[in-house]
Amino acid sequence: MSRIYLVGILAVMALEKSTGRPQLPEDWQRTVIFLQKRVNFGQFLFLRGGLSETCTNYPYGGVCNVPIRHRIPGDNAYYNAWKIGDESLDWYGPESNQGTINGRNAEGTPMVWTTNTWGHRAFVSVEGYGYTDLNTFGEHYWMLDVDMDCSRTESGWVELKGFLPESDFNSGWEPDIDQEGTCLGNPGGKTPRDSRNHLARCGYLNVFSFGQNRCLIESLE
Repeated sequence: MSRIYLVGILAVMALEKSTGRPQLPEDWQRTVIFLQKRVNFGQFLFLRGGLSETCTNYPYGGVCNVPIRHRIPGDNAYYNAWKIGDESLDWYGPESNQGTINGRNAEGTPMVWTTNTWGHRAFVSVEGYGYTDLNTFGEHYWMLDVDMDCSRTESGWVELKGFLPESDFNSGWEPDIDQEGTCLGNPGGKTPRDSRNHLARCGYLNVFSFGQNRCLIESLE
């Protein structure tokens, strides 16, 4: 056994011991999440999540977080500012190096407003919000389109909850839900456990509504 190989094994073992979680090979897959919510003008919807919220670890870079890489292009100044330094889906709001704009901090992982109306004046691919062919569902579907490291999820599932700053309800948190045990769609999927949060599948297109139990999971072509 070479010295370099042995050092690599010892490093992995040390990391596993310090985190209590096996370090699996990275498995980056495109993952899309829609969360339907009508908001007031000037409000923005964020996502918080990761592994179960009962998982406790240092918030930034911890084993409870799920690494992401944003994919959405366009000229959306707020989204473009807030996606800087947003490297994981976590329960803690803004990350330590996450961008700000006009004195406004991110309140989690930013989403963009979308519609399924082709005639809308804005397109996600150009303006960073508006029409996208991924949205076949209706108006006011906020979208997260990222590459996600599925190796850091729980058997391919991740928990999440909407967060709406300046909301009069629940300090901005989406209310607790009781997600249906089996999601509709192709392939759909049976959730691994009961949760008061949405459960999404890594590597698929997931559709939820704010404060509602229903779920839809579709394959990404």
